[in-house]
Amino acid sequence: MEAGTEKRYQEFISASKEIDDVYHMLALKFGLSDSAMWILCTMREANRELTQSEIAQEMSMSRQTVNSTIKNLEKQGYLRLEAVSGDRRNKILSFTEEGETFVKRTVDRVLSLEHQVFENLEVEEQEKITQILRKYTRFMREGAEKI
Repeated sequence: MEAGTEKRYQEFISASKEIDDVYHMLALKFGLSDSAMWILCTMREANRELTQSEIAQEMSMSRQTVNSTIKNLEKQGYLRLEAVSGDRRNKILSFTEEGETFVKRTVDRVLSLEHQVFENLEVEEQEKITQILRKYTRFMREGAEKI
């Protein structure tokens, strides 16, 4: 990789890690693991009940990570798991009353912040950042499939 490209690549990786750090800081602020924060955000954004499989697929997380995180959230009283008819292994997740209150205090604030930040970008920037991230993800996926 040429020197200029390497420098830009390092800056990109640094910026990407900074975003991850912000989400990690928010998760810690609310007493959550990163995976718990992402699961709650995914459920809230879906605005419907989801199965564990749907969450694992949506988040590109292992079923084991999703399962253990969900068990912890259930122990904390935030989630309720109900069996899917005809499929004992897959459970539908929903917020408990306590979970709904918790999500309003935490996750809703994070999602609101995300929307505010995105709205601060010009329309062209919103379109360009989305286009570039999709292209980057496509190239990463294609490369990963070859490994």
